[in-house]
Amino acid sequence: MTESALLENENHFRTIFNAANDGIFIQEIDNGTILDANRKICEMFGVTLDEALHATVGDFSSGIAPYTQADAMAWIRKVSLEGPQVFEWQAKDKTGQLLWLEVNMCRAAVGAVDRMVVTVRDIAERKLAEQELNIVNEELRTINRIIATSTGVLDTKEMLDKILIEALKIVGLEGGTVCLVEPDDTLRLVTERDTSAATILDLTTNDIKIGDCLCGNCAHDNCPLILTNREEVLAYATREAQRGEVINFHAAFPFTIKGKSVGVLCVFSRTGKKPTERSLKLLETLTAQVALAIENAQIYGKLQQSAVELERRVDARTQELEEELKERLTAEESLHAATTELKAKNAELERMNKIFIGRELRMMELKERIKELEKNAELRNQSASS
Repeated sequence: MTESALLENENHFRTIFNAANDGIFIQEIDNGTILDANRKICEMFGVTLDEALHATVGDFSSGIAPYTQADAMAWIRKVSLEGPQVFEWQAKDKTGQLLWLEVNMCRAAVGAVDRMVVTVRDIAERKLAEQELNIVNEELRTINRIIATSTGVLDTKEMLDKILIEALKIVGLEGGTVCLVEPDDTLRLVTERDTSAATILDLTTNDIKIGDCLCGNCAHDNCPLILTNREEVLAYATREAQRGEVINFHAAFPFTIKGKSVGVLCVFSRTGKKPTERSLKLLETLTAQVALAIENAQIYGKLQQSAVELERRVDARTQELEEELKERLTAEESLHAATTELKAKNAELERMNKIFIGRELRMMELKERIKELEKNAELRNQSASS
């Protein structure tokens, strides 16, 4: 082939090489040295061709395992042993910004020499879509867990304890409380995490009205209260300020049903960590769902109390009836004993009466006999006198 033909082929190859929509590296098979790079590579990484040719694969990688120079060499060896490979790679541009690439690596003859041809494609949008999908799936799993907890646990304390744990996972904070609103608009602490002893004592020993603490007026306003820094917290929370509480972020969410708040969920942090807007929105959505479960749990608790009270009253009445029955049985036994004794006395009296009557009859007979004997004696005396 003539020199002009070779030059034409080279120009043709270079035109196609640089017109490709994907970035292309040409590398040495043995050591991964970059021999060539197309225009797209320079655009993706913000480098000149000369900079690309003097760089290593490690320079274009994030450097975070498994995206290092050594990991890249392992892929090159795998291509040599097993054939073409397609995989994802975390790279970085000249400014240090991370990129997600899909890498297609294979061996091919370039200018009659065996080379490693590496094609890279920006998959940032796909990774963002995957991340969004993962976030949505995790949110759905969280919602399902909370719904399962809300519907499967009827004990209010146990349910709210689990919901607080899930809430703290969502926002990634360390502390939180759940208070229920009493009929007189005071707050009753139900469960807490990493709350100071002073706050626990305050909530459990004092009648704290809504708005007197960091729970704020959200229970009245039916909307979240978000305090993003220590200054906002101290300006709003007089009780906490007086105790010297160190809280750098605080968010309160009402449990609202039928336009009325039945409780307040609070999450907070003493560190500089702050939750994302998305996590706070998710928490707001979940608290709206949990409110009905709280009401159901409270109704169930009242029914339980009623059932316990009814059982107590039934037990008490049963005991009263048993005592009355015992008294009646005792009275009947006493009556039976008295009746038996009376019958015995009556029988004895009857026997004595019989004996007495017999004696009376005998006395009458004796009197009659005496009279008869006296009469006969008088008649004999008269006869003797005459």
